[in-house]
Amino acid sequence: MITLLNGMWSKIEDFKPKGLYNMDTSKITIETERLILRAFVESDLSDFYAYASVPGVGEMAGWPHHQSIETSKDILHSFIEGKEVFAVFHKAENKVIGSLGVHEPPSWIRKDERFKHLNAFKIGYVLAKDFWGHGLMPEAVKAVIDYGFNTLDIDAFTCEHFMENGQSRRVIEKIGFEFVMNGEYHAKLLNKTFEEMRYILIHDKKRINRECTPTTSEWRDKLDVFMSTFEYSDDVVGILVCGSYVTGSPTSHSDLDVHIVLNNAVSYRERGNKIIDGLLIEYFANPPKQILCYFDEDLRDRSLMAQTQFATGQIVLDKTGDVAALKEKAEVMIANFYSEKRDNCSVSDLDKYGLWDMMDDLQDAYENKRADFDFLYFTRLNKLIESYMRYTNLPYNTKTIYGNITDCEIRKKYLLRDLPDSDVKNLIVEAIVVTEKHEKIVVYEKLTNTVINNFGGFNIDGFKFKSNVEE
Repeated sequence: MITLLNGMWSKIEDFKPKGLYNMDTSKITIETERLILRAFVESDLSDFYAYASVPGVGEMAGWPHHQSIETSKDILHSFIEGKEVFAVFHKAENKVIGSLGVHEPPSWIRKDERFKHLNAFKIGYVLAKDFWGHGLMPEAVKAVIDYGFNTLDIDAFTCEHFMENGQSRRVIEKIGFEFVMNGEYHAKLLNKTFEEMRYILIHDKKRINRECTPTTSEWRDKLDVFMSTFEYSDDVVGILVCGSYVTGSPTSHSDLDVHIVLNNAVSYRERGNKIIDGLLIEYFANPPKQILCYFDEDLRDRSLMAQTQFATGQIVLDKTGDVAALKEKAEVMIANFYSEKRDNCSVSDLDKYGLWDMMDDLQDAYENKRADFDFLYFTRLNKLIESYMRYTNLPYNTKTIYGNITDCEIRKKYLLRDLPDSDVKNLIVEAIVVTEKHEKIVVYEKLTNTVINNFGGFNIDGFKFKSNVEE
């Protein structure tokens, strides 16, 4: 049931983008099965303070939990005066258990050619900790979105969540939001910058009438066609799509990477490719236990490829909750990987000798003008960079290393971290792009010596390594 009082929407001031409206929460009440969404009132203060003062609740949204009821009172007044935030009232508990705000759209949507024409709003929400996991926030958000789409002809809603906020991610995925990109958000009240994931939900009518090209519009129908012919469809419990069609900037050579999650009772796995109406679909069909094995293998290899695919992927189907669990596992593994203590002292003299020996071989090939110098250069450069990334506890992928150094958007797209040494970064870029042989040998020597010196230095004169005889 939705009650509209004296008109819900009022025009924003002239300096706001044309066509946008402002939700006046003081003039609307939305009722769902378990909740009432209404304007905040002064008498909500004790309920508001009760959940806002719990550690971890506000921090998930970028603000510190309230240390005093006076803080809650000041913010409650801003809610009442701003008229953009609903109180989430639980009918059975007879109290306010959260807030749901509908605000003007974020700046990133206005910079995106796919979405900047849309009349869009940003949704944000906070829920009392005792009520997490009960499906209440999806119920509230869906009610607001349905009204915006069906009554007010709104084009789209956006939302964001911090990378580590699994609760918000699950709400967003249940409602059907589509991942657009990663970004950064500076929480002033916490004096901290967070990596965030950004999403959009576009009204179906707007996809057709405005010829919008959201992240899934070019591949969802083709995926449906492919899955309708999939031989083992009865074994499928979930689907996750990853790659550039989800993370952004697909090219004419991009394929659609699809993880098909099978039930754990199967004893097979399969990978393959299929072209559907010009789109190459590359699929990987595995039960969850096999995917977890891939996670462990990639962690040992320090590549994090499988984890990144699941962490950045979009869930299309999840009958059993296994896909969401795998996605959450991947996110935790990535976070734990980067939080490990980096111990440079673990780089042994034997490791550094290996780097010196590669440089010596390349110098020999250069001085003797060997025809295979370029081949030796790039194979040894790959090994040198891989060694440095391993020493600094960073994952290495030849496809992303250049972008990792030169483009912050690539780092966000693949959940990468910046390299810690600026000299090494500059030398890696130079080593990749130089074309002349004399330039290659010079930059290779500089890079090798810089890496070795970063880890304590090395002197070939007097090097020795003693170990036990194998039995």
